[in-house]
Amino acid sequence: MRKYYHIILFLLTVVCFFTGIFLYFTFRNTLILGIKDFNNQKPFKPIIFTENLPQKSIWEKPTPQSNGDAWLFQVFTPPKIWIDEKGNFTAEAFTKPIPFGISLVSFERQKYRYKFLSSLGKRNNPEIIILFDIKTGKELRVRKNIDYDDFRVIKYKVMRREVTDSLIDGKTLFDKVPTIEVLDKSSGIIFDLSVGKDIYTEQYLIGLKSDQRSDLFFVKDVGDTFRANDADYRIEAINSKEKSVRILKSYQNPLRETKEHSETLFLEKPQKK
Repeated sequence: MRKYYHIILFLLTVVCFFTGIFLYFTFRNTLILGIKDFNNQKPFKPIIFTENLPQKSIWEKPTPQSNGDAWLFQVFTPPKIWIDEKGNFTAEAFTKPIPFGISLVSFERQKYRYKFLSSLGKRNNPEIIILFDIKTGKELRVRKNIDYDDFRVIKYKVMRREVTDSLIDGKTLFDKVPTIEVLDKSSGIIFDLSVGKDIYTEQYLIGLKSDQRSDLFFVKDVGDTFRANDADYRIEAINSKEKSVRILKSYQNPLRETKEHSETLFLEKPQKK
């Protein structure tokens, strides 16, 4: 079999050789003419592209409208425009004033934190004094002239107090009431605490309610602030006699301008004279 392979390969080689010679002499003239035509062609001309240079744009400022430079919308139109009572354009509906949004619901004096319950020991000079802490709801047993966290009992005394509706045989009856003097460290005020009685401070706890929501806010002093109805509120004045409070409201209108408005709120509407 190997002898036949060599013979077949030799014959194929001879056939390919003579086939190549035949093709060369047959298409020789055509190849030469094609090469000459290619060499005789005109050279390619370059394509000229025009360069686009950037142009400078000039943006002119919008001309002011009838309201002058204060008018905010000089290019784009807001969703709604009103005409006020003076004939000027405005972004606020002057016929619909923005409500103040806050009501006064409570105005109470704050109780002093400690209440005098009783004492243990001698009547005129007890060793132990029992107090009730309103904040924690626990009883405290303390001694005189000892510093505690925020108070100190500086004196114990027995006061004579007239008993109401106790006129018998033309004589007025008196009752002896144990009383202690307590120094409040935070304020420096001395409170007289009679046994079994609540003592009120000069501070008030004021309750305010949002008219749009059910949120409640409690303030104590002038300068206290809180936020409600997308506005900021600040306490300007407190009148304990009238049970009223003056509040400053700060908010932004649709023109993004900060507006301020003060109102005095009463727990009870004052009677007209």
